[in-house]
Amino acid sequence: MENKLYVLKDYGHIEVCLKEKMDEQHITRNALARAINTRFEVIDK
Repeated sequence: MENKLYVLKDYGHIEVCLKEKMDEQHITRNALARAINTRFEVIDK
């Protein structure tokens, strides 16, 4: 896997590698949800 936050596929699909970046920064989904003022379920999707 590339070391990027997202990968743009040739056919128009964008894949976000959020889990890997969260692991690198030691951020939980709850902490991220609080930081961006949303619910953790949104992070899961």
